[in-house]
Amino acid sequence: MADTNVFVTDLPADMDEDTVKGIFGAYGTVTYGKIFQSKGKPTSSAIVEFASIDEASWVVQNVSGTVPDGLSDPVTVAFKTKKPKGDKGGGKACGGWGKSNGGDSWGR
Repeated sequence: MADTNVFVTDLPADMDEDTVKGIFGAYGTVTYGKIFQSKGKPTSSAIVEFASIDEASWVVQNVSGTVPDGLSDPVTVAFKTKKPKGDKGGGKACGGWGKSNGGDSWGR
């Protein structure tokens, strides 16, 4: 679903928010940027918000899989997805391990 927010992965682990805003500012008006450090992984990810859906769409279609100026490896860019509210998974009652509906894990 098109939105002004895009999710960028495969960024260098030492990337900071100002650098992300500068790199993606070459493709449109960046109104917000937030880095998510990956603990123990060699890459990080970011949320980048553009001023318009058109700018965000262009970046998703044209920058994903390429090496933006200022970076040395390709990045992946996709629209940020929203998790449905209240969707916390099925837990034990929906086929997981443990007792369910008064019986044991073998259905007795």
